[in-house]
Amino acid sequence: MKNFSAKLNNQRGASLILALVAFLVAAVIATVIITAATSTTKRVHDDRDIQQTHLTLSSAAQLVRDEMATAEYGEVKTTKIPDSGTQTVETTRTATGILKEEIVGIIKDMDVQAGDVYKENVFKIKVEGIEMDTVDVSIAMKSNGTSKYKLTFTFTKEGSEEALFLNMDPSVTTNETSSTGSSERIVTNTTTIKWKNPIISGMGA
Repeated sequence: MKNFSAKLNNQRGASLILALVAFLVAAVIATVIITAATSTTKRVHDDRDIQQTHLTLSSAAQLVRDEMATAEYGEVKTTKIPDSGTQTVETTRTATGILKEEIVGIIKDMDVQAGDVYKENVFKIKVEGIEMDTVDVSIAMKSNGTSKYKLTFTFTKEGSEEALFLNMDPSVTTNETSSTGSSERIVTNTTTIKWKNPIISGMGA
């Protein structure tokens, strides 16, 4: 009888259950803390990547903006109209700035490009002296209409869906002169293009 009463009053089983419950509670709390910490770390990492991408694209866009602010495209088209025979046209194109080859190329190709907008192939740019990834840049230029020669640059980085855009309006000056020789008339058309009003947009810019 005493043994049966002692077993009824034995608290070791209850203590074991309490210990198990306490362990489960501690495990749940630890899991919640680890999950929250992991989520915070990932969010901080993602935010840092987004910020780095923004800084990289902004640096490239500002470089192109500053360069294009002083860039100039010049075109001289000379038409020779003989008294008899076929007239001939000679075109000379020049440009200044780090993108002079791209600008000359895009305007030259516009002469045979159908449609309203001609897009130049993507090229790459990296700001010297700054630790940044290489940026892909594409150019779109209006080929006709009231906004002819308007430039739109698109800046992207491999591995990111984010993009920055730089729009610049053209300032076009034209001049025509003509002269008459003994057997032909020469008409010279000079076009000078500069770009102004730079606007950078995208990614909260």
